[in-house]
Amino acid sequence: MMATSASNIPVPAPLKLGGDIAADWERFKTEWGNYEIAADLVDVAAKKRAAVFLACIGSAAYGVFRTFKFDNADDTADVDKIIEAFQKHCIGEANITYERYVFHQRVQQPSETFDDFLSDLRKMARTCDFGQLEDSLIRDRVVIGIRDEPTRRRLLQVKKLSLRDAIDACKASEATSRRLRVMGGGTGEVDALSQSSSSSKGRRSASKPRSRPTGRDASSHRRCRYCDGQHGDAKESCPAYGQKCRKCGKLHHFAKVCKSSGTSSAGAAPRHRQVYQIDGEELLALHTTDKQRAYCHLTVEGRSVKFLLDCGATVNVLGLEDAVAISPNLAALKPAATKLTMFDSSELKNSRCAHS
Repeated sequence: MMATSASNIPVPAPLKLGGDIAADWERFKTEWGNYEIAADLVDVAAKKRAAVFLACIGSAAYGVFRTFKFDNADDTADVDKIIEAFQKHCIGEANITYERYVFHQRVQQPSETFDDFLSDLRKMARTCDFGQLEDSLIRDRVVIGIRDEPTRRRLLQVKKLSLRDAIDACKASEATSRRLRVMGGGTGEVDALSQSSSSSKGRRSASKPRSRPTGRDASSHRRCRYCDGQHGDAKESCPAYGQKCRKCGKLHHFAKVCKSSGTSSAGAAPRHRQVYQIDGEELLALHTTDKQRAYCHLTVEGRSVKFLLDCGATVNVLGLEDAVAISPNLAALKPAATKLTMFDSSELKNSRCAHS
């Protein structure tokens, strides 16, 4: 009767010796433990248990078993001794230092759920030999590796944080965020970096606006900047989405709300504003299609000096004519102690520099 029931239970997949042998051994050992219980092998003779174990482990691993050296000949028929030998062989080949390095580099990926992230941390910890520190180190990796910054901030405020408390907080936060997106009509997470172009007056990118759920439709109390109407938060609910403006020819807004100044003047290069969205914050940058340089006037020692705008420069340089105009006898200068180089690595000849 026992053999009949056992035949209906799938055996563990054979142990793979290539690739991550330590992780695959942990997998096989866990599956064997479950199979041993389900097939009623726990209380049978040790010799039979050992025979079933070796039959399940696969031909490649059985070949490795034949190379093992046991203290007693009877140990070859003791499943516990066989498992101990495979444990030393498989885990012994793992580089503990490297396994711990990989563990401490693990962070939650953008589209990864917290449960998947936690499951992988537990799996990686098995080959790190953390011992009694395993739970505390997994807890630390959870706090450091999660993508939700507000949740990390709350966890760091808890003085005696346990792994169980950290897991519960992360799961609750993830579930709450998911519910708020549904309530606010959100269509999903905003890309980590999105880019759009608009006219020189500019407007906020309409490609993927970040929704800010508040439990009600915030748009019902304000007019849309793209259609001058009122509608839901989703971009598809705006009637101007996908439409071409009759004034400037650009997409996603109507002419009545267009802020374009019209056709650029003759000979003037068109200027565009790039809007970069990073976690809801906008970073703006002006771009020109010509090669003209941009200058500004700054006051130096009470005198207006024309400077070239160069975001890549690390020092400001004055020509001799400007320096003499500011200080005729150059009393405020001293010999230069630093070699200056241009963008092409050529050395800039200078004899003096201002006092710091």
